Amino acid sequence: LTIRMLLLSALFVSSLAASEDAWLLASKSPQSQYGVEGMDYVVQYGLYNVGGKPATKVTLDDRQSYPKEYFDVVQGMLQTAVERLNPGENITHTVVLSPKLSGVFNETAAHISYRPDVHSNQLRSGLTTVAPKMYVYTKADYERRFGSNLERFLAFFVFMSPMTLYSLYAYVSSANK
Repeated sequence: LTIRMLLLSALFVSSLAASEDAWLLASKSPQSQYGVEGMDYVVQYGLYNVGGKPATKVTLDDRQSYPKEYFDVVQGMLQTAVERLNPGENITHTVVLSPKLSGVFNETAAHISYRPDVHSNQLRSGLTTVAPKMYVYTKADYERRFGSNLERFLAFFVFMSPMTLYSLYAYVSSANK
């Protein structure tokens, strides 16, 4: 019985010691509601250290999600590095992209890697959360679907006002007779 208790307590202590290392949670979330050809599309990444020690040599790489043939990077970088992320700290990183082509794109998870301790040679790697499929509209489709209809209403008013005013004039003149 005492040997079992000793083994269980040793296992418990070793699991606590293992959880004292740095442990990163990573998220990826699009901030733009729609992707439109030639317009800005914003993606935000979040890194959170929920472990007990600082994570060092943290890298984030999302170049596979947004290839250069399909996206221009307007602001930010798809591959970035942070030297140190202390316990309880978080970092957000934002990238502004401009889609070159319309269509459906599968966004994959970004790859992260880090060392779980200052003195560790072990390299941990992981993935961010995955954003849903992104549909990139052409500019004309976007304007037709989500744009303002003020021009159409003004054109309708200009074309219909002579006929409406003539009908009103005919009604008023016949009512006066």
